[in-house]
Amino acid sequence: MAETEPSKELPPNPNWKLGTSAAFGITSGLVLLVVAWLITPDETARALNFAIIVVAASIGWLAGIFASPYDKVEEKQFLTYAKAISLLVTGYFVGKIDRAVEALFATATLSDPLQAFRVISFFAIGIITMIVTFVFRQYAP
Repeated sequence: MAETEPSKELPPNPNWKLGTSAAFGITSGLVLLVVAWLITPDETARALNFAIIVVAASIGWLAGIFASPYDKVEEKQFLTYAKAISLLVTGYFVGKIDRAVEALFATATLSDPLQAFRVISFFAIGIITMIVTFVFRQYAP
């Protein structure tokens, strides 16, 4: 039989957290999309900017879901997923991540405005999406 947990207690009037998070997320997302459109010289670069934003939002969404399980059953499932992901990360990516981070934050990369925008927008939209997802999962009735 599946474990269930009583409904979570919400803090008094969580609507301001939901509204503020939604407004900030939508506003900053729109700003990044407009800048992604304006900063690029051609359609190919523009498409890459939008793809980077979508990938970052997807990663942020997933991270926000993992950071805010609804109940103990979901928490157990997430722990199983986290173990599998950590095996993948430690087994493969650790050896390659150092070079990728060096290249990502190299002076040559960040001195080009388009590349700097892509790095900044990736982290910004990922973090914003994670926060908005977390807030809605924690505080929405």
